[in-house]
Amino acid sequence: MVELKFAWRKEKREGLPKEDQEDLSLDHQKRHIDFLKRLDRIIKVEKKNGSLVNVPDSNKDLVKIQRENNVFFDDKRESSLDPEKLDAIIDCITKGFSLTDTTHLAHCSATTVKHAMCNAGLSLRPPFRYRLKAIQKGKIDFYARNTRQLSNYTDLSFHKLKNKELLKLKGYRLSKVHKLWYQIPNNVFYSAIDAETIYLKKGIHSFENKNLIVQRTEVR
Repeated sequence: MVELKFAWRKEKREGLPKEDQEDLSLDHQKRHIDFLKRLDRIIKVEKKNGSLVNVPDSNKDLVKIQRENNVFFDDKRESSLDPEKLDAIIDCITKGFSLTDTTHLAHCSATTVKHAMCNAGLSLRPPFRYRLKAIQKGKIDFYARNTRQLSNYTDLSFHKLKNKELLKLKGYRLSKVHKLWYQIPNNVFYSAIDAETIYLKKGIHSFENKNLIVQRTEVR
């Protein structure tokens, strides 16, 4: 058997010139200072509200924090985007259209949509596939995107959800739907991205608004 031997040539590695090392050091210091400033803003908001979880999505300080810590944020890209196209993207996402549908309707790429979403502090709104129609006085319609949310809302297992009589006793009638966020009426309960939390819809801009979280006592 022929023994193969490999010889790796050791290349001489030279250090960076002194002026380049100084530039790197200054850049590192600047990034560290920027990080400390962002951290200070987060701490101030948390001290004021107890936690970022308690801050409404529309809060200007929270939006600024999200933008500063967003790896997709790009001032140059945002300013170069046509205002009408930007409005079209935000309108589509706000209404609940998917990423694919938004690219077609706004005539732009998925990357452009993602940048616009991140810069505006928006997230996709999933379609709602189930509706619990209230049939008892005092009950409110409930929209969900999956059966787990239905079970959480009604305290019924997946198999029991198919039992119309049990649902009737709960005061509801179940139906399959396909509704986007803007197609859901106001003053109804729903669960969306945050599967365990129930919200009350109050307008197109109220998606998962923490101020509109519904307590379990209000549901029953």
